[in-house]
Amino acid sequence: KPETAGELYREMKGSASRLEQYYECPYKHFIGYGLKVRPPREYTIDPLDVGNYAHKILEMLTNRFRETGERWADVPDGRFDEYLSCSARQAREEQSKYTLNKHNENVLRAVEREVGLAARAIRRQSGQSALQPRESECWFEKEFPDGLTLTGKIDRIDTAELDGTLYFEIV
Repeated sequence: KPETAGELYREMKGSASRLEQYYECPYKHFIGYGLKVRPPREYTIDPLDVGNYAHKILEMLTNRFRETGERWADVPDGRFDEYLSCSARQAREEQSKYTLNKHNENVLRAVEREVGLAARAIRRQSGQSALQPRESECWFEKEFPDGLTLTGKIDRIDTAELDGTLYFEIV
């Protein structure tokens, strides 16, 4: 019907190559120009994705320790590794686009190894200090009297309470 075609295709104009495509395969032309279906884009991980994924794993790991009330250094190695693996799985589930191909899968495994090394370093450091990771990936915004507004994200905030006084370190 002409009305249906008008609704699907909006403007009834096109190029010679579009007309050729129609005569080659009317169905393919209908899918592409009528329904406007596009082939899925092959998603490749870029450096921003790598950083976001690494930060997300550490954020989830920090949240897990905050929820359980455990100190990073006091948890047995096996449980620490379990928490780390669970955090990586959760981060992947939130961004399923990361696992669309083997290349991405290999990149993610490399990121997870590096994050594991960083998490173990944080764990060693926390075992030598009263300061413990408390918050992760905290957004802030500060407006100044001169009109400047500063925004950003703090990677980690470590805290310790000693003699009723709360101490913190921004990492």
